[in-house]
Amino acid sequence: MRLRYGKGKGSVEVTGELKTLILKGLRNTDKILLDSVEKHLSKIEEAAKKDWPVRQKKYGNSEDSKHKFSKGFRVIPPSTVEGFIRNMAPYAFAIKAGKGSSTSVKEGKRVAEELVFKPTREAAQALVEEIANALMEELK
Repeated sequence: MRLRYGKGKGSVEVTGELKTLILKGLRNTDKILLDSVEKHLSKIEEAAKKDWPVRQKKYGNSEDSKHKFSKGFRVIPPSTVEGFIRNMAPYAFAIKAGKGSSTSVKEGKRVAEELVFKPTREAAQALVEEIANALMEELK
């Protein structure tokens, strides 16, 4: 899992001992939330990798965007923590499913939208319910 501080172009990657310290602190304050977010992001990443198309040899060599996923947490001051998943290939958002693609994405649709963004939005409600149920169990 990666850890970033800030959002957008002004964000920075946190590494080393500082990353370990911050993640440990976050897990101590809200382990249920972080574990649930991490679990859902991992499921989305696994499904996206499984269904991500690979360029057909007749169109040139693949640049391996299928294996360039990254997920983690983003700390946004003053008090927000969010999970993120993205494909680090600079062209990933532009990939569209083509005729005969090895993916379930319909021809002409953007692969990242269908395999990453939509499942992330859909997982949000399930995540809220899972966290609420876990907190209720903890209070019992």
